[in-house]
Amino acid sequence: MTSETAAQRAPLTTSRPLDQASPHGRSLDDAGSLGYLVRQALSRSIAQIAQHEPGVRSGLDPEDVHQFRVGLRRLHSDLRTFAPLMRPRPRRGLGKELRWLGRAVGPVRDGDVLAKALEADARRLPRADPQEVALLSARLTTQNDSARAIMLGELESDRFGALSATLRDLAEMPPLRSKLVHLVGEPASEVAAEFVKKPWHELDTDVERLGTAPTDASLHGVRILVKRCRYAAEAVGPSVAGAAEFAKALASVQTVLGDHHDTVVAEAWLTDAVRDSPGLARLAYDLILRQRSKRARARAKWPTSWNRASAEELRTWL
Repeated sequence: MTSETAAQRAPLTTSRPLDQASPHGRSLDDAGSLGYLVRQALSRSIAQIAQHEPGVRSGLDPEDVHQFRVGLRRLHSDLRTFAPLMRPRPRRGLGKELRWLGRAVGPVRDGDVLAKALEADARRLPRADPQEVALLSARLTTQNDSARAIMLGELESDRFGALSATLRDLAEMPPLRSKLVHLVGEPASEVAAEFVKKPWHELDTDVERLGTAPTDASLHGVRILVKRCRYAAEAVGPSVAGAAEFAKALASVQTVLGDHHDTVVAEAWLTDAVRDSPGLARLAYDLILRQRSKRARARAKWPTSWNRASAEELRTWL
């Protein structure tokens, strides 16, 4: 291993304090400024990735994989939220690498969620055959072990080492557009809300188009936009009164739609499993019925949660 690669694989840290002087000579690190808010948001997401990387590698707690992936998604969202301030090429390049790593981590997290849900549902069935339950668990374990092996291989790659180095640099200095550097000294409380308007408009427009009987895919698309808008609101939350409460309401919508999507994924997995393992047919049928029942409950909940989150009184700051 070269010395450069070894340095790239050093643990992620955010070693540069946020109160050090900006090389631009502007108030990038002045508390209350837009520049400080941007660096605070990026550093928070990077710190979340760094904190959970050791646990992802050890595999001792599935929550580490979840929080690691959330950190990746949040950072990607932060880059999108503050895109008008950043140089396009480095921002897009980093976004590409975050998506690559997310694709490696995602199947592990999804497998954890699926296994936990299906095994719990199987235990609740009154007449589940123990042999079928064991076959189901073995299939899930094999699939998850394979996904984890792929993820660990990516974490040992030079590509991840390079990404780690990029994230350390990003925590110290975002790739700001030189002609917009003057904006970083603006009071965040006066300008930061502007960065949430676009994701909110995209979300509100998409919901308006749903109609009275939205498809599962359409609701999943709304969930993605809810998450983006929530993360944008959380990014500006430290400086904009009302943004945190709005984000909390969106998180409730995200939870309901997440529960809905989990049942869609579970039903698809069960349908595929029966094709390869006919011995699972009876158990899979009963479990699919449970997924559909849970999905119907989530569909019934989602309009109420959306009405609360989209209430005008939560968006006066916008």
